[in-house]
Amino acid sequence: MEKALLGVGAGVFPYSVLVALWLGGRTGNGSVVLLIPAALTIGLVCAVVILTLSGWRRWAGREAALLSMAVKLAQIPAYLVFFWVGLSGLAMVQFAAVTMIVWVLDLFTIGISGLAGLAAVLRCRAEGRLTTKAAVLNGTLQFIFCADVFSAVWVYQKSKEK
Repeated sequence: MEKALLGVGAGVFPYSVLVALWLGGRTGNGSVVLLIPAALTIGLVCAVVILTLSGWRRWAGREAALLSMAVKLAQIPAYLVFFWVGLSGLAMVQFAAVTMIVWVLDLFTIGISGLAGLAAVLRCRAEGRLTTKAAVLNGTLQFIFCADVFSAVWVYQKSKEK
């Protein structure tokens, strides 16, 4: 149960940003955007707790890899919306600031999900399911857009019971 709640906490950040921006536009109330720092804090705390609990061996590598993969796969639609909004902002010079804001939000999103992925990689390495070379490579890939999803799926596949 704790894994699911932490996974939702880590994975909900990009969707909370989209909801806050949508609500701000619909209601004309810009203060809704203040929910974004709160969502960022929740996501970051959940990701750090995932990393910590994984390091304390509270979870098996397979469980951490499944959680990481689920978080990353669940965020794909939000990434697509961020990409579309960013491209739209680039198309119009007057919205260049929008592109920069989306870029910063993307960095926060990849940072949060990257920490969850790093927890899985470290746990799998500690259990001997990944070599040191594979752990270094996949630990790095957890923080690179698009590559993080493929890496998370690969780590999950490698974490199968021997």
